[in-house]
Amino acid sequence: MKNIKKQSGMTFISWLVVAAIFIFIAITVVKLVPLYIKYDTVKTIVDSVAADPKSKKLGKRAIMAKVGKNIDISSIYDLKIDKFTLEKVRDQKKARELAVSYEDRIPWFANLDIVAVFEYSAIIGNEK
Repeated sequence: MKNIKKQSGMTFISWLVVAAIFIFIAITVVKLVPLYIKYDTVKTIVDSVAADPKSKKLGKRAIMAKVGKNIDISSIYDLKIDKFTLEKVRDQKKARELAVSYEDRIPWFANLDIVAVFEYSAIIGNEK
């Protein structure tokens, strides 16, 4: 009788497929990380302006100037001040909502892009 040895483990082609999938996922993650770092910085800007007690007394123009100054300090050059809005909050007399809504687009592969939409808001002058 012949001794037939069964294959154990993966073939070379299987290893290449696994490596290709891993590289594909790694490249995607590496491209997405800067988007989320920028979003975290934008959230920090909105939170810091909303948490500042002086912001309660400031007008819309002064608050937007404060946001613009923080954007410049954080070196976020591709985010414009027009992406931020300041609206009155219903049911609260002196409260206002500072919100930001923007999308980021990065090239991914050939003519395909990854588009991420970010939105965040915080209340200024919230009386509890």
